[in-house]
Parts: sequence; C-alpha cells; structure tokens
Amino acid sequence: MFFYFCLASPLLFLTNALLLGIIASHYNPKDTAISQLVYTDVGIWQTLNFLVFGVLSLWLSFYIYRMDSVNHFDKILVASGALAFGLCLVLVGIFKTDLVGTSTITGTIHSLVFISTVVIQGILQMWFASRRINTPIGIYYLISGIVTLIALVAMNQVPSFRGIAQRTLVAAITLWITTGSIIVRI
Repeated sequence: MFFYFCLASPLLFLTNALLLGIIASHYNPKDTAISQLVYTDVGIWQTLNFLVFGVLSLWLSFYIYRMDSVNHFDKILVASGALAFGLCLVLVGIFKTDLVGTSTITGTIHSLVFISTVVIQGILQMWFASRRINTPIGIYYLISGIVTLIALVAMNQVPSFRGIAQRTLVAAITLWITTGSIIVRI
C-alpha cells in the first residue's frame, strides 16, 4: 500500500504546487516559479510539499530499485530519476530560492540543484526512450525529454512564461517517473 502512495508522490507534488499557486495571494503562476510560493501566505505548505513528497520520492526510488524487473537497466534508469527528483525536492525545500532581484548562497544552491536535476531528468527520459524507440511509449519518452529541456531553456529566456514553462517541465518529469515506475514493475 505504501508503495502506491510513493508511486503517486511525484504527481501529488505537482497537484499540490498547482493548487497552492492558485490559492496564494499576490502570486501569478503564469510567470512565477513554484519555489517563489515560499514567500507567499502558503509558504509553509509549499515547503512541506517539497519535503514530504521529496522524501516519498526517495522511498519510491528505493522501492523501484528493490523490485523484480525483466529489465534491470530500465529499473536503474527509473530509480535514478525518482532518486534525483526526491533529492531535488528535499534540497530545494531546505535551500529557499531567492526573491526576484536578489542573490544569496541558499538561492544559488537552490537554482543549481534545480537546473542540474532537470538536465539529468531530460537525459534519463531520452535514454529510457532510446531503449524502446520503436514503440509509442518510447516516442512519448523522447518527446517528454525534449520538452523537459526546452521548457528549462524557456524558463530562463521567456520570463513572462517562466511559471508555465516550469510547470510544463515538472509535469513531464513527474509523468515519466510515474509511468516509468509502472512499466518496470510490469
């Protein structure tokens, strides 16, 4: 039973972040990153969202690694994706992002953890896709990896859509971890 809650944790993180973005006052989800929620009236809930679902994603990576699977390498790829996602959530929950226009050590750590995790996720998605490229799911993962990396670039190049770009890449990452976990379990 706990496995299924861990399996849902990436999508539950995304759902909570979307809902918190809607209910937070003085916050525009279109152009503001998810991490900026920490500076709103729902800040404590966003921090808990990062920490709780980060830890559950770490547990998911452990479960995936320990499960029996026909393809051991695919299992390692998905477990690595869940591990990177979980570590990222926990670390960005601990190291708050900078307020817009400021620069701090914790904000720099936050940004470096986020950017490196997104790049790793994009690579893992495309690597997973390359192992099943002649199937519809392989094409989906390839497109998902490309979308993840393009959305990362868009976050930094198109500030007026930063929030949308970030939510797009988080959706691509959470869907790949969840569906990949199901595929390696089958």
